[in-house]
Amino acid sequence: MANQNGQSMFLTADEVSQLTGRRQKSKQVEQLQAMQIPHTVDCFNRPKVLRSVVQMGLCGMSAVGFDKSAEKQAKINTSPMPQ
Repeated sequence: MANQNGQSMFLTADEVSQLTGRRQKSKQVEQLQAMQIPHTVDCFNRPKVLRSVVQMGLCGMSAVGFDKSAEKQAKINTSPMPQ
């Protein structure tokens, strides 16, 4: 499935390897867990990472544990963060 830009909604295997710095699938999963990046594993034990999660994290937006700076900012702001 492609998004508006014609890209897959998931990172490619090469992109996951580049993101984690690992080639082995099990090591990629370990690294994604260490980086607190939400992911799943397909039936071939390949890690699947949503492109939007990585894009949000790289932009400094919160993505379920991916960016701890959003937690710090939430404590500073008096208004609630959007869900």
